Amino acid sequence: MLKNIVCILCCFLLQGKLVAQNIPLGTWRFHSSGEDILLLRSYQNTLLAATTNTIYSINEEDNSIQSLNKVNAFSDVGITALQFNPSNGDFWVGYANGNLDINSQNRVNNFNLLVNPSGVLGSPAIRDIYFLNNAAYLATSYGVIVMDVNLRNVRFSWRNLGQGGQQLAIRQITTLRDSIYLATEDGILAGKLSDNLQDFNNWNRFNTGDLNNPISALVTFNDKLYAAINNRGVFKYTGTSWVRQTEIPIQTTYAALRTGNNQLIVQGNATGLFNPQNNGFENFDTGTIGTLRNIVFHANTWWITNGQTGLFKQINNQWQKITITGMASSFVFQSFSNDNVTYAVHGGYQSNFTAITSPLAISKFENGTWTTTSTQLRFASVAKKTGELVLVGSFGDGLEILQPNSSQIFNSGNSTLQRVTDFAFSSKGTWIANYNATESIQLLNTDNTLTPFTPGNVTRLTTKIVVDDFENLWLVQSENASNGVAILNSNAELIRTMSDANGSLPDRRVYAAAVDKEGLVWLGTGQGACYFSDVQGQAVRPIVEGRFLLSDERVNAIAIDGGNRKWFGTQRGLWLFNEEGDEALANFTTDNAPLPSNIIRNLSWDEVSGELFITTDAGLVSFRTDASKGEEQAKSIKIFPNPVQPEFIGLVGITQLVNQSIVKIITAVG
Repeated sequence: MLKNIVCILCCFLLQGKLVAQNIPLGTWRFHSSGEDILLLRSYQNTLLAATTNTIYSINEEDNSIQSLNKVNAFSDVGITALQFNPSNGDFWVGYANGNLDINSQNRVNNFNLLVNPSGVLGSPAIRDIYFLNNAAYLATSYGVIVMDVNLRNVRFSWRNLGQGGQQLAIRQITTLRDSIYLATEDGILAGKLSDNLQDFNNWNRFNTGDLNNPISALVTFNDKLYAAINNRGVFKYTGTSWVRQTEIPIQTTYAALRTGNNQLIVQGNATGLFNPQNNGFENFDTGTIGTLRNIVFHANTWWITNGQTGLFKQINNQWQKITITGMASSFVFQSFSNDNVTYAVHGGYQSNFTAITSPLAISKFENGTWTTTSTQLRFASVAKKTGELVLVGSFGDGLEILQPNSSQIFNSGNSTLQRVTDFAFSSKGTWIANYNATESIQLLNTDNTLTPFTPGNVTRLTTKIVVDDFENLWLVQSENASNGVAILNSNAELIRTMSDANGSLPDRRVYAAAVDKEGLVWLGTGQGACYFSDVQGQAVRPIVEGRFLLSDERVNAIAIDGGNRKWFGTQRGLWLFNEEGDEALANFTTDNAPLPSNIIRNLSWDEVSGELFITTDAGLVSFRTDASKGEEQAKSIKIFPNPVQPEFIGLVGITQLVNQSIVKIITAVG
């Protein structure tokens, strides 16, 4: 069935500035959230607030907020450490895989020699960064890396610092006078900086009594050392021994010891301020914000975050939230695009089908900006727009219908809906997948009433629904089902089931489904992709260079763009194939694109802008493709960039053309 689609790509050897509302063709956009901030660092007029994949740079002079991420600045995601160099204002970013970025005067240099080092047990993450003179000290699970700040190379590697020379994880680093101190999984290590500290025998060990425990935090304050130990308290080093500060309450968990406003900040289950001048301790009032993830005294006031609801600044003894445009959470379970709007949900379920708690909000991307919409549902797993309605499904709380001025909920209290995994639109209404329920398929009628169906156990574990051009329902089943797909007619009556056992699928495990512009139904399986031309047919597996299409890949997601090309999201990156699926056109991985991860969970394509939204297990990005939907009637044609300057080298896009339009380009020379 031919659809009105146009795919136009014009290449010019011209140049100029882009003047367009969308990002340029062939470029990427990173989508982040300012809600789940974990780290705060300050230097002069700049405050850095970091999530796991984005750093927000906040300038107090002009109140500007700049978002820095893998698309526009950094080399990686999974931020675990962040610190300013106090001597020059450079800031260093450490990652979970050992990668390191150094931002110097808005230019980022990458140091990747510590990525996944050999012989390391556990995570190679950089846990802390400490500066002294011209050296940077990096705390890792296998020791301390000492780098030259100016040359940006490794001076020393103090590895395997355990008592017998075994690997010992370092949590935090500080110095006092001529010595360096390490908070470890086994007490505190101290060594003179003038000694050969590559030899584990040259370290003094404080690991008896209360210090015979992992050290949660370590800091130098007012020429004294302080250490925090879970369930033991906060201790001060007297020069010969560690003495508990009895004025500071014992907490079950300490997150950090920091300094600010001439006070010691004790951060744990609760946060308090200790003044060593009078040994006074007072609880820090966070109001309704709750347990803190980070706190800093910057620009003569306090800034705090709880890691879930954003960044707050104290103004006139009140907490004011700093508005950072973005999604409701950095974690995205899935996104869905239609009507030039993309919705992202932040709950869903784990691979073992246990629910993931989400904020009581979904995120909407429209006109280049994210906003959030409140929902009453936890575990939000799917959200799609249909007309004036937005449907939100939850893996535990049922269905919410969001209308412009009201909402309606179907849950276990007034229906059999509970674990909703997907929606699909048809002429009859909206089909709903109700996971692991007897009434596993339900129809939301146009009057917002529900009609439940009981097709049998073969549809009980439905995770995805697509409706083909004949309004048949293709129901993808979870890995726990004996069949990979069940097909129902428009009355929800079973037509057939498919698995590898009856030869109709390359693999019983099916993860994705999509209907292309010609009406073919494409399935993504644990051993590649295939398509069906009708409900009774056998799978067709395109041949690519002598092999079945992506036969070595688990295909998690499929999107069909305006040119009927096939985008496949796998465990090892993103693929683009031609319309027939027998020619690879592009392959994107973390090595050649700013993907947060190679594990692609979900794809959604905006047919108006041509932007492809790519959900990975480490965040959401999008890519501006060179295809968009053709129009039924002529509208205001948009050309970007416009004007096209003579020196421009790049792609020129033309949108809102009628399908099958003929485009002629005229330049000054013909």
